[in-house]
Amino acid sequence: MIFPELPSLVAPLRQDGIHVTIETAGTLIHDPPLQCDLMSISPKLSNSTPDSVTAGSWQSQHQSTRHRPDVVKSLIQSSKDYQLKFVVGSILDAEEVLEYLSELKDYDRNCVMLMPRGVTSQELRLQANWLAAWCMQRGLRYCDRAHIHWFGNRRGT
Repeated sequence: MIFPELPSLVAPLRQDGIHVTIETAGTLIHDPPLQCDLMSISPKLSNSTPDSVTAGSWQSQHQSTRHRPDVVKSLIQSSKDYQLKFVVGSILDAEEVLEYLSELKDYDRNCVMLMPRGVTSQELRLQANWLAAWCMQRGLRYCDRAHIHWFGNRRGT
């Protein structure tokens, strides 16, 4: 969503019948709203804020812009089909998802997916032990991160 050229790329692809999925953190919106086949919205929880040693001054910018439920609501309302994906590494993260969802109010629970946080198969399995059951109890979807099992924690997978 950060690239101003995105609408001029998406429109001809859709006209040619190509399925277009837009992956976004849900912090920016185009005006007029961008039309796609699936809006994949991955709001960032507080666990996504990088430490100051790694991120330097970017840490404060990330923290100040990551939480935009107003933008996420707009994306949901303007999308034909959407999904909300949250990366969860602890029960506190999972509870933060519920708080986030309460801010959204109007959303389809079947479109909400919680994914375990981890960079190895072993970490993902440990998270899955509690997260899958937690999701089921609350009517949310659990979604594994198969790309990490298959390829490891590599950029571009």
